[in-house]
Amino acid sequence: MLRHSLIYLLARGVPALLNFASIAVFTRMLAPETYGQYALVVSGLTLVNILVFQWVRVSLVRYFPAHVDDPRPLMSLLLSLMALLGLGSGAVGLALAALWPDPVWQGLVGLAVPLLWLTAWLDLNLELLRSRLEPLRYGLIYLVRSAGTLVLGTALILWGLGAYGPLLGMGLGLLLGGVLLAGDWRGVRPVRPDPPMLRTLLAYGLPLTGTFALDALIETGGRFMVAHFHGEAVVGVYAAGYDLIQNAMTLLLFVVNLAAFPLVVRALEGQGMKAAKERLEHNGLLILGLGLPAAAGIALLAPNITQTVLGVRYAEAQAILPVVAAAMLVAGFKRFHLDLAYQLGQRTYLQLYNVAAAALTSLLLGWWLIPGLGVLGAAWAVLGGYLAGAVVSAALGRLAFAVSLPLLDSLKLLAATGFMAAALWVGRQPVGVLELLVQIGVGVCAYLLACYALDVAGLRSRLGSVMDRASAPLRRLVLSSPRGR
Repeated sequence: MLRHSLIYLLARGVPALLNFASIAVFTRMLAPETYGQYALVVSGLTLVNILVFQWVRVSLVRYFPAHVDDPRPLMSLLLSLMALLGLGSGAVGLALAALWPDPVWQGLVGLAVPLLWLTAWLDLNLELLRSRLEPLRYGLIYLVRSAGTLVLGTALILWGLGAYGPLLGMGLGLLLGGVLLAGDWRGVRPVRPDPPMLRTLLAYGLPLTGTFALDALIETGGRFMVAHFHGEAVVGVYAAGYDLIQNAMTLLLFVVNLAAFPLVVRALEGQGMKAAKERLEHNGLLILGLGLPAAAGIALLAPNITQTVLGVRYAEAQAILPVVAAAMLVAGFKRFHLDLAYQLGQRTYLQLYNVAAAALTSLLLGWWLIPGLGVLGAAWAVLGGYLAGAVVSAALGRLAFAVSLPLLDSLKLLAATGFMAAALWVGRQPVGVLELLVQIGVGVCAYLLACYALDVAGLRSRLGSVMDRASAPLRRLVLSSPRGR
């Protein structure tokens, strides 16, 4: 479990760094309007991919272990479903492209159709690799996908293709990953779907698809409203700032979930509910312990982050960075702590209610705030949506599994974050890459010092115990020497 978790961490962490680099490079090379077109296509792809194909992928993960001795019948059925869904989505997409009044968007929507197919196919194969317990290949394919978007997209932008550049680069990366996985489907042929099995897959997959789709709608819906009210250039500014913070903070908090959730489940199954709740409290503290200082640091260093990473053409994005950081903190706490109650209590259907509340709140707030506040209104709408979802999750989650958080240690984390913020406030003005790295280093050191001084979660005693164990071999060596005796 630990070995696979570490491999998956690298498999998702390195591509996340490449995605971070892609944002920095593409915003330097593309005007906000062009970047906005690219961001809208990617957002639309994400949403349609979930709505159309997600139920097939989650069904693969759920039912593959039962067919591991002979997976070809299941894979043949899934291949047939992917082909049928691909034909249907392609027909709708091409008709939409033909009817679109704007010639630029006719081409972009037309390109989105094969990109949708490639994305859905590669995502299905990634889930197949997870089901087969092949994390190394999973990481390699994920890396090819992200590297292709960055390297090939950059080259095609330099070639003068504008918004088509990163999209075609993404497509080539997806195609290369799909070619590398083609051998996994050798001998698999499409079959006529078996009605009972199809009903089983739909009953399992559709509710989860609804959850994933509503969650994606929170993050993508605001972009389409910004485009409607303010145009594509403003979408470019919003998407650049949002994606920058979303990638960084989601990865940071996902790492906690990757390591902690298996330990919570193991404690529940092996030691009982009390042990699981203790582990869950540690999980919540760790999420807050990473998320609070990250969000505070982003808020204080937003001008430097914007100018250093995104460039002067996206300077307006600095206004949304603090709000997006707060939204990602709330979203991470909800997803990786509060929502665990539904999984631990085996009542996952309840999760649909909190995601629906979050999506509805976000869309209503967006429709109200975006016309007057623009990108800032979109960011506040996302934050409001996730806050609503967190409140509903905390209330409904108690019906499945009680999730708590140590109050005293939480207050200590707030105090430590405040001390870090004071240290950053003094040196927040200088702008530049080196200055940003120094500011981050100062913030980290100040925060760790405050956590040690406040003894958050018994940090001093834990650190002392670790130091004692680490120094024990040296003490034994000294005592065993002639001089020591």
